[in-house]
Amino acid sequence: MRAANRIRKLGDGVMVDSHTTDVAIEIARNKDGSVVVFPALSA
Repeated sequence: MRAANRIRKLGDGVMVDSHTTDVAIEIARNKDGSVVVFPALSA
């Protein structure tokens, strides 16, 4: 559950020029099961 809250917070502070509030968060899973979460980008 902590991971979901942390992922949700990644979009906080993302500045966009339009009224759209969508962000894209890329997540990659490694072969060992660990994940890498890349910075949020405006979508």
